[in-house]
Parts: sequence; C-alpha cells; structure tokens
Amino acid sequence: MREDRLDGWKAIGNFLNRDRTTALRWAKERQLPVHRIPGGGTSSVYALRSELELWLSGGGEGGGIPTAESAVSTGTTSRRALMAGAAVLGAAGLAGAGALWLRPRNSPPAQPPEVEALVTRARDALETSGDDGQDQAIALMRRVVALSPRFADGWGLLGLANAVTSHFRERALGLSLRAHAEAAARHALDIDPDNGLGELALGVALPLVGAWGVRERHLGRALARAPSTEEVLEYAAVCRIFNGQASRALPLYERMRRPFQPQTFANYAQALWRVGQLEELDRALDEAAALYPAQPRVWFNQMNIYLFSDRIDRALEMIRQPIGRPRSIDAESIADFEEIAGAVRDPRSALADKVAAKHVAHKRRIGAATDALRVLSSLGRIDEAVTVVEALYFGKGYVVADHYGGPGAFTPEQRDSRVLFEPATRLIRADPRFESVMAQLGLEAFWRTSRLMPDYRRPGSLG
Repeated sequence: MREDRLDGWKAIGNFLNRDRTTALRWAKERQLPVHRIPGGGTSSVYALRSELELWLSGGGEGGGIPTAESAVSTGTTSRRALMAGAAVLGAAGLAGAGALWLRPRNSPPAQPPEVEALVTRARDALETSGDDGQDQAIALMRRVVALSPRFADGWGLLGLANAVTSHFRERALGLSLRAHAEAAARHALDIDPDNGLGELALGVALPLVGAWGVRERHLGRALARAPSTEEVLEYAAVCRIFNGQASRALPLYERMRRPFQPQTFANYAQALWRVGQLEELDRALDEAAALYPAQPRVWFNQMNIYLFSDRIDRALEMIRQPIGRPRSIDAESIADFEEIAGAVRDPRSALADKVAAKHVAHKRRIGAATDALRVLSSLGRIDEAVTVVEALYFGKGYVVADHYGGPGAFTPEQRDSRVLFEPATRLIRADPRFESVMAQLGLEAFWRTSRLMPDYRRPGSLG
C-alpha cells in the first residue's frame, strides 16, 4: 500500500504532471480523490496512485460536463435509443442489455423460490422494452426487496430497472426515476460494498451525454466486482459504443454467453461493423436472422447495415422479401426504403436530390433526425447533415423534440451519441466541424484524459 501512496500536494501534482495549485483546484472542483490525514492541517494529505489512475481514465480532468439538472430546463429522454445497447441505453442505443439485465449470475446466498420467480418475471417484463414492461419490472423488483430486504443484488437490480426506465420518460419523471435508481443502488452497496450491480445501476442512471468519465468509473468498478455478470458486460459494451470506442466493446461481447438476445445481437453487429470486422459481421447477422426471423430490431439493424455499407442489393432483397420482414413494414415504408437505396446508389441523381430534401425537412423528433443524419451523410450532403447534428444535440437552428413530451421538449443530456460513430456517418466525421461537436459534447476531454483513442481516429476503422 505504501508504494501506491503519494504524500503531499507536491507529490500528487508531480504524478499528474501539474503544479501544486492545479492539484488543489482539481480536488475542490473535479473530485480528485485526495485523502486528508486525521489531525493534520490542510496540507496533510495523501493520494493513491491507483485511485488517481482510475480518476484520469474516467475523464476526471475534462470538466464542463453537463448534468441533467443544469443542461436545459425542459425535455425528456432520448428515443428508445437507450434500449438498443442495453435495455437502458432502445431501438437506437441501450436496448440490448434489457434482455439480460435481470439475470443475476453471482448472487450469494440463494434466494427463496418466490424471489427467484419474481426476478425472472421482472426480466421478462423488461425484455418487452415498452413502457408497461419497464413499469412492471420496477414493481416486481420492489416486491423482491420487500421479501428479501438484505438481498443486495435485488436492490441493485431495482436500481437498474429504475435507471433504464429513467431514459424513456419525460424529463421530470426521468429525474425522479434516476433518484430512485441511485437510492436503490447505494442501498445495495451499503449491504455489500462489492456489489457489482449496484455500481452498474449508478453508471446506467447517469445522463447519456456528458457524464462520460463518471460513468466509466462506475462501470469499471462493476466489471472488476462482477466480471462474469452478463448484464454488466452488456452495459459496459454499449457505453463504449456510445463513447466511440466499439473496439473496446468487442472483448466484452466475447465473454458473454451465446446465443444473444435480439438487441444484443444488434449491438454486437454494430460494434463489428464499426471496427471493420466484416466477415464476423456477416456471420453475426446470419445467426441473428436465423434465430429471430422478422424480429424488428434484428431486421432493421441488418437492413441499415446493408443499406449504408455498399451492399444495397442485399438491402433491397430484404425490403422486397415478405418472408422474414416485420409486419409493421407497409407499402409506404417499402417505397421509402427503395427511394433511399436508389439515392445512395447514385448520390448525384435527381432522386438523391429528392430524398435529401425530404430528410432536410424531417419531422422534428429524435428518430427522424437520426435517420436524416444517416441519409444526408451517405449522400454527401454534409452541410445539411451538420445542421441536423447541431439541432439534434444543441438545439441550434431548430429544436428536435424528445421522444417523450411536447414539441418543445428538449433534453440534450439524454441524446444518444452512437449514430455519430456509425460507418453511415463517416463523411460527417471527415468534416472539420465534427471535432467542435466532440468538444461540445465533452467527448474530446474524455478521450484526452482517459488516454483512449476513439475508433474513427484509428487507421482502417469504419466507426
């Protein structure tokens, strides 16, 4: 322990390559982990190298991180964007983990059969990814902790259920759910300070945008304490995709049990696509389609990958083939997909102009704006795409309303960032204005202080 210890502000500053004054300021303003020696003066402090490294890797130096309370006064959540990566993080981001989150792997001691049955039912409820399913999961987990008040994983899972749901409600309710999530998670850690699910819930409860470093620290502790718990692996993987670091997500998917649930397959395929592992991507897409034919998340994910990766003929086959196509795809939707495919095939055509104009005038909602980003970038209409980015994430030019709430509801800290790192939007990333977007979102500071490069800056990466 002594070798890990740094005594005094000067030693702490030297370790950080900063002066003593900066170390003092960071301790006051940025929660630099410094410990005071009992009975000593204000200069009698020490720090642990391991804690400072964790603080740095989590982006502690970045600063300027918006919070749900400070960013904007109105708004709510991102679209089901949370659930695409881990039931918390929707069709656009967090949804994948939802199928796994209520499956405790390392939960000593064994719980009564009634409790285990309730946990299973809660998992099934959340897998529906709808509002009713999320509410049912919370209710069932409340029953679990009422029956087993010392069940740390039960409290952790209750916190996780509230955390997931907080991203799919209008802003005021979302903040209340976040507070409930944090309270339940901390109770889990009071019962068992090493509870990985409690740490996971604290990380998932944070806003999607801004709290990059804090979330990374919570997820890092969750991975250290529950390295084989699949819900921990899933959420950590999805958050890395959100951070623009899909290459760091893939090793976590490799540690998970197969076969994956539908949204987990979607997230895994997205990670493979972004890092350019195309042969493995094709195998994953084929496996998902074979296991879950006509499952909407699987189908839309596969179709988008084909549509925006020079495999337009494969996309058109999917669109026109009724077998395996979700029943929600009607004739109008088919015509829209065919138009986009034709435009992407020939970006300088009159059809491309028509499709671009339609997406410039997109509905002022998150889902439509996200689709517009993909299409406009793929067509090379970068000025128009950047305009959508600035509206979607910063409310500049016009407001893109939250998935929940009225047309003026705008909660920028709950906007899903993953579309910014898709291969479909690579032309936006090549534009100099993209780096300003990264700085405003706080990602540039996070990457710098964590010393982890985003994938799009690596040679050969598509994401």
